[in-house]
Amino acid sequence: MRALAAVALAGARALGPLVGGLTLACGGSGRFEGGKPTPFVQCTVEAPTACPEPATTYSDVAPVFQSRCVSCHYGVANGPWPLTRYDDVADWRDAIRDDVLDCSMPPPASGITMDDSERLAILNWVRCGGTE
Repeated sequence: MRALAAVALAGARALGPLVGGLTLACGGSGRFEGGKPTPFVQCTVEAPTACPEPATTYSDVAPVFQSRCVSCHYGVANGPWPLTRYDDVADWRDAIRDDVLDCSMPPPASGITMDDSERLAILNWVRCGGTE
């Protein structure tokens, strides 16, 4: 059993740089926290606890998705899910919330930035129910 553990540990050490390299190429920092790659950027946006008045609607956040997300999320085969229409975005709003909140999207290595006001607009839209 001890020999098997040693082999497993050696394999994990050997794969570590490969996994880290793949994570970097896909926009992560090469470190993992809670099973997800950690972003390069310090994320300062906080999830809203209430829906603002007036409520944020899709028309408020559609320009953010168009300028920050669609360059990758446009529905190409074997690519990331599309974020080109309301239905696409609404279907993924919980995952989008998580990725926007932890600043893992857009991936820091992509060169596409999203400022806190854009992140907050998306988070408010999700908090308000993701209405069209």
